[in-house]
Amino acid sequence: MTDRRGRGGAAGPKGEKGDKGDNGDKGNAGEKGETGVAGPTGAKGDKGEPGIQGLHGSPGPQGQRGEQGFKGEKGDTGPAGPRGLQGELGARGEIGPAGPQGLKGDPGVRGESGPQGTNGQRGPQGAKGLNYKGLFDINAAYLIDDAVTFDGTTYIVIAPSVRGGDGAPKDNISGWSLLAQKGAQGANGEKGQPGEKGEQGAKGEKGDKGEPGIAGPIGSMGAMGLPGLTGVQGPEGAKGEPGENGAKGEKGDKGEKGAPGISGLETIAGAPITISAGAKVTATATCPAKKSLIAGGFYTTGVNASDVRVYNSSAFDGKAISKKTWRVSGFNNNLKDNPSEPTALIAYVICTLEQ
Repeated sequence: MTDRRGRGGAAGPKGEKGDKGDNGDKGNAGEKGETGVAGPTGAKGDKGEPGIQGLHGSPGPQGQRGEQGFKGEKGDTGPAGPRGLQGELGARGEIGPAGPQGLKGDPGVRGESGPQGTNGQRGPQGAKGLNYKGLFDINAAYLIDDAVTFDGTTYIVIAPSVRGGDGAPKDNISGWSLLAQKGAQGANGEKGQPGEKGEQGAKGEKGDKGEPGIAGPIGSMGAMGLPGLTGVQGPEGAKGEPGENGAKGEKGDKGEKGAPGISGLETIAGAPITISAGAKVTATATCPAKKSLIAGGFYTTGVNASDVRVYNSSAFDGKAISKKTWRVSGFNNNLKDNPSEPTALIAYVICTLEQ
C-alpha cells in the first residue's frame, strides 16, 4: 500500500464525507515529511472512529531545558519511618562546662572538745591613777594626780604640790592641766504665762519679829573618786628556755573581775533650773546610753548666784535611773529676784564608757 501523504502541498478544499471504507492493512511507517504550511482552521468535523493503535515511534531529540517552575506548596508530613539499627558507639566527647552550685549539705557531726588550755600569765601592774577630790577648795593643798572640778570644768594637778590659795586652776597653768571641759550653757526657756490674779485676802495682824533660825549643817560630799589611769607597760623580759610539759592540772576557780579603766571621760551639764527668791528646786544631769556615771557636781548662774545654798549633791539611786543621774537640791537665800538676769542652778555629770 502506498503512502498517500503529500509533501508540503496546500490544503485543498474540504470534500464531502465519503462512505467509511474497510480497514486496510497496517502499512509500514513512512518517513517523516516536512511540516507544511498551516492551513486555515477548518470547521470542526464529526468525531471519527478511533483508529488502530500505531507502532511505537523512536524517541525524539532532547528538548531544551524549560524555565524554573513556581515553588510548590509544602507537602504533608509523611509517616514515620521504621526504627533504624543500633549505631556503633561514638568517640568520647569533650568535658562539658561546670554545672551550677549544688545545695548546701547538712551540717556534719560536732567534733569532740579539745583539751583545756593553760592559764595566761598575769599582766604587769599599772601605774598609779588620778585621785578625784570633788569641787576645788581654796583652803586645801593638792598633790600631783589630784583632780578637782572648778566652775563646771575638771582639772588635774601636774606639779608635785599645789595650794588652793595659789589661784584657781584655770589661772594656775603651771600647777593644773585641763582634764574635761565644761559644756556650753543651754538656751533659756520660754517665759511662762502669768497666772490669774487671786482674790484679795483679809488683812492680818502684824506679827512679832521672829528670831533668826539656826543654820543647818553642811552635808558631806559623796562624790566618788576617779579610777587610776592605766600605767605604762614595763619592758619585756628575755624569753626563757621552754620547760617540759607538766601534767594537766585541774581547772582553776574563776578569778575576780578587775576594776574598769577610764575611757572617754565626758562632762555633761543638765538643763538650767531657774530658782526664784526664797524658793527650793532640784536640778539633775544624766549620762547617755553606754556611759557610766563616775562623779558629778553643780554650779550657779545669775547676779544672785552666790545666794544659792545647796543641801544635797549626790548620785540619784532611783530605780528608773539606776545611778546614771546626779541630783542637786538647793534654795535661794535672797529675798528679791533680779528679772534682768534670773538665778539658775545647774547640775553636771562626769561620764565614762561602760566596760
